[in-house]
Amino acid sequence: MHFNYSSFINIKFFGTYKVNIDKEDDKTPNFRNTLSDSDKRLLAFAFFVSLLEHDLELDKKVIIFDDPMSSFDSERRRKTIHLITDIACKETNGKQKSIVPRQKIILTHEDRFAKELQRLIPNTCTLKIEEYVDGGQKRSKIVHADFAKDFPDNDISNRIEKIK
Repeated sequence: MHFNYSSFINIKFFGTYKVNIDKEDDKTPNFRNTLSDSDKRLLAFAFFVSLLEHDLELDKKVIIFDDPMSSFDSERRRKTIHLITDIACKETNGKQKSIVPRQKIILTHEDRFAKELQRLIPNTCTLKIEEYVDGGQKRSKIVHADFAKDFPDNDISNRIEKIK
């Protein structure tokens, strides 16, 4: 399931709720002339999370979040981190049962976001892309990350070590 705010033309949720977007009328509020790009991304993310929270087959799915933090303010970032870590479908046929995704993959380049995820989900597998040169060719590979070393609390000390 991929969700992109730029694909908002006509959205129908659960076969009932239809959201129409009028791209031509500048005189009335609509997605194009009212919401910022950040608001559009946040709304798309909220719709995506809502779909996940109502998906009775969530346990059969792998969910990928590709840098969901871009352009969010600190409060939206904090709430988003908690939404991502707690995603589950909480109801099945009137019974309270939590269905969680088979796997969550969260991609980010933001250290603060990665640190907060590690704090909230401590037993996760953390990977990183490591670049190297092989025969004059720049290459990369995915390797396990040493979280304390790769995302240090003291960034200045880490930069000095890299320079050495």
